[in-house]
Amino acid sequence: MRNIFLSLGSNLGNRLEYLHKARTLLAAEAGQIKAVSDVYETEPWGHQSESTFYNQVIEIETGQDPVKLLNTIQHVEMHCGRIRSDRQYAARTMDIDILFYNTEHMEKGNLVIPHPLLHLRRFVLMPLADIAPLFIHPLLGVSMKDLLDACHDDKKILQRLKR
Repeated sequence: MRNIFLSLGSNLGNRLEYLHKARTLLAAEAGQIKAVSDVYETEPWGHQSESTFYNQVIEIETGQDPVKLLNTIQHVEMHCGRIRSDRQYAARTMDIDILFYNTEHMEKGNLVIPHPLLHLRRFVLMPLADIAPLFIHPLLGVSMKDLLDACHDDKKILQRLKR
């Protein structure tokens, strides 16, 4: 089984509905969803915003290679109303990142796997540790639970919504 983990985040509009829509589209277009974390409401990371984020991590099984999966993800984001801007961090209806694709390491244009900042982001590590606490980061050699325990991110987790 492949361990492909995606993070989903939304801070515009009906955030829970956008998460649901993204999961539905990913299941139809990318592959079978194997696990779904709880949803975490968090402060924005990397920019200022009046809107908080809802964040979630899912595990999927796909036959798509990483580049094709990225294209599928961008298609799903677009169908969730995402408008891309030149700013790296901005408010958005849907943001989906590939965290891990098995234990592969890849740097190809704007696609970097494993995600280079995931170990610094509590809003990613908490839901990831929900569904894969013992998964080992292939480059750092540390479990998700241990990465979460060592994380120094000071952004607040405002609430946890059970799936």
